[in-house]
Amino acid sequence: MIIMAFKDLLMLYKKNRQFKQRQIFFLIIMVVILLLSSIIISLNDSIFNYINNLTRNSLDARTLSVFPAPSETDIEKLKENKHILSINKQSVTSFLVHSDKFEDIIIRPANSTMFNNLTNNSLICPKEFVPKYNMSEITKKDIINGKEIIDTNIKISLSKKANDIYNSYEKEFKIVDTYDNYKYMLDNNVCLTSYEDFNDIYNFYYPDSNSETYRLFVDDVKNIDEVSHLLDDFGYVSSPLLEVNYASIIFLLIITIVIFIIFTILIYILIKFNIKKELNKKEEEILLYKSMGYEKRDIIKIYTIEYLVLCLIALGITYFLSIIILIIINTIKSNYMSFKMFSIKYDFKEIIVLFVIGIIYPSIIIKQKIKKIIEKRKIIL
Repeated sequence: MIIMAFKDLLMLYKKNRQFKQRQIFFLIIMVVILLLSSIIISLNDSIFNYINNLTRNSLDARTLSVFPAPSETDIEKLKENKHILSINKQSVTSFLVHSDKFEDIIIRPANSTMFNNLTNNSLICPKEFVPKYNMSEITKKDIINGKEIIDTNIKISLSKKANDIYNSYEKEFKIVDTYDNYKYMLDNNVCLTSYEDFNDIYNFYYPDSNSETYRLFVDDVKNIDEVSHLLDDFGYVSSPLLEVNYASIIFLLIITIVIFIIFTILIYILIKFNIKKELNKKEEEILLYKSMGYEKRDIIKIYTIEYLVLCLIALGITYFLSIIILIIINTIKSNYMSFKMFSIKYDFKEIIVLFVIGIIYPSIIIKQKIKKIIEKRKIIL
């Protein structure tokens, strides 16, 4: 038996394997398959991340409106629950204010448990800050790097008309940190402040408010139902600011998983069909190697190297095209702030999946097919 060294296999490959028309066709097929796989994986990840942010991180999904107004005794009892971070009298969740250094800003309350740097007279603004009210008309030039304005003092103001008299409210705040507004499903013009500061603005704007609506902030969306049942036991009606339709979300997740599984199976079948078709054409050549004394594992190495070279080239082309497509998509997406809630990027998981599709699949198929060709002719191994 002749045991071929790896360098001999490479030499044999160089001498006998040229990129003929069918090999180029296989290369094109692999690039298309891998590129489609990359796009589907990225879309699946984007959908999963969006759903995760919507259901777990969204501030509105974690805020309950409570009616009627809880008594002071009940409020103290409710605060003892570990899932309730805060409860405040508010009929609104945000205010549009003006600032001396920027344009319009939306102020909304957040809990210091989530944002450690959030104290009185402080603001936490988006990493990509856009201090404008009309978000539909912004351009890339309007985006301010939030890190550049940390430690900046700004004076916010708002006014209201009562009995034909305009009253003004002014207060100085310090921007102490930034946050990822896409993660919390908030616009780029939303700055967060403490509940105490927000209540000051609220009391100015609604000094004689007889609203009996309270806002209760929960630590996690998954605990919303538990807190709602607790409020029921106290005799209060509650509802989240953002109703999450979990049935639709589960259905969407199932659909995306099923599509990915079906696509993966189709990919395997397509790769298997193409490799088998090519190896069938080379059946006599494979048997010739065997009759010359080459061992089965050496024959498998010869053809594995041939197709793996093509697959590696396909992987390289796919990664290159994927980066270009990603740059194009993100460039387009950056001009439409509403699409920034969808995170489109490549990660290590995608590289692993493409490696399996582009390298592992063909290697397994080649090994199985060559064994069948040799065994079909009843050659004694």
